[in-house]
Amino acid sequence: MMFLRVGISSASCWHEKNGVWCKVNIKEASSLLGDYYEKREPVVLRGSPGLGKTQGVCEFARKAQLPVKVVNAASSEPSELGLYHLKDGKLQHFPPAWMLEAQQTPHIIFLDELQQASPSMQNALGSLVNERRIGETFLHPDSWVVAATNDLSDRSNVNAMPAFLANRFVHIPIEYDADVFLEY
Repeated sequence: MMFLRVGISSASCWHEKNGVWCKVNIKEASSLLGDYYEKREPVVLRGSPGLGKTQGVCEFARKAQLPVKVVNAASSEPSELGLYHLKDGKLQHFPPAWMLEAQQTPHIIFLDELQQASPSMQNALGSLVNERRIGETFLHPDSWVVAATNDLSDRSNVNAMPAFLANRFVHIPIEYDADVFLEY
């Protein structure tokens, strides 16, 4: 699992020297998203409900002038990632419309409430995060996958994230900062 590992101006950052990882506020997290977008590294913002994780991603997308497709993983089922049809002895995949759009033009695919999704939905999203594809439909090279989730400790009806999925994300833990929250 990768944790936040870039230096930022405040004291809330990853300290490689002593191996301690710290939380950042939502404003710092939003500015960090640009670094990971440039590398197309999948990111998951982690933190308590109501910290502005979704707003932070949507704000980043607005500033980057990229369309954002919000996939509410908690209320989605694996079948919403496309249908399979057998035709002439061949299995064909028909991806969702948003995936076809993200194949043609750069998009941010935002997997919201990722750990509130069922284990089967988290598994189904694995290929999108790991391989940037659903079925045989690949994302545009400039499209990016980012997610947000609450932590198990928040008792907000979350499921454990499978290791194969967690290990593909850079995890940015978010903390509440009243002044930044009100400003942001």
